[in-house]
Amino acid sequence: MEPSQYAKLKQVLSNYFTDIQYSEITQLNSKSNDNTNNNSNSNETFKVKVRKNLFILKQLNSNNEKTDNLVQDLIHVTDYLALNNFETTNLVETTVGEKFVKIENETYILYKYIYGIIPKKFDLSNNHLKSLGIYLANVHKSLKELQYTPKKSNDTKDTKNIQILIKNQIKTLKEEINKFEEDDKELINAMIEEYDKVNKEFLENVDNNQIIHGNSIIENVLYDKQYNDYYLINFNNILIENKFNDIGSLCSSFFISENTNKVLYSRKMHDKFIIGYYLTMVKNTQKVERISKEDFMKQCVDATMLVSLQNTLKYYIDSLKNDNKNNIEKAQNSYELFRVIHKDNYTL
Repeated sequence: MEPSQYAKLKQVLSNYFTDIQYSEITQLNSKSNDNTNNNSNSNETFKVKVRKNLFILKQLNSNNEKTDNLVQDLIHVTDYLALNNFETTNLVETTVGEKFVKIENETYILYKYIYGIIPKKFDLSNNHLKSLGIYLANVHKSLKELQYTPKKSNDTKDTKNIQILIKNQIKTLKEEINKFEEDDKELINAMIEEYDKVNKEFLENVDNNQIIHGNSIIENVLYDKQYNDYYLINFNNILIENKFNDIGSLCSSFFISENTNKVLYSRKMHDKFIIGYYLTMVKNTQKVERISKEDFMKQCVDATMLVSLQNTLKYYIDSLKNDNKNNIEKAQNSYELFRVIHKDNYTL
């Protein structure tokens, strides 16, 4: 770390702590398995030790309205969850009561370090999967009571706008389809056809939008083995959507490697998570509002397939932007996950 950068970070920390003489700062890389909460909104991430206490200090990409909105979303959601006994990355206050620091056109946030590791997705036990289902159901139950409209970009903050965004992406893909190899052309056409069918049926059968996490992949979950606790992190993408969006995101991430070069689907694993969620949801709802287990499981499976198709679309669009063959492979494997789930659940 350059001395000038270190000095700036010490200046940032001085807004949070009156005595930082014995503080330690370590830069974390983007591949760290260390609850760094990394995403496109962040620039640099650091582990900070102050008087034996550990924190994560994050420099956000820019100091503008978009960054300010992101910080406000983080504050509202993580503070609300903390009040409801969910430990997550709620922001630490400065000595003057702010939850961010702005220095030289840069915005910094600080939160307590959470002890835990990202679960190994292909090694998740039945108890892990059921517990994850219970945990996510309880998070959703809590967030359902939060009356807040995300301040993030209007194109991705609710169902209607997301549907418009995806519709435009499909249009772009159709217009640019001749840029792909023949096998990918066939896959893209099949993906669009399947997406239209699954999405139409899915939207007809779900309602009751609420605040959700928006990117609840397993890489955004930490597990503390000592206390057998789970922590959902990275609330930078909150939106008003149906809870099945989160369910589909988490479930699809169980069965495809982080770099999406390996697909390993297990219906038994899928069912264990869904049952954990369902039993918790039923316990927290009135009898007249309850959905049957069979209908709920179908909606969860459909949501997982829908997210897999959305990921296929996303990676093909990304490949048009930067001509990255890796994105083509990710798209192909995301579609393969959809195909395997569909075959395992709907083929006699």
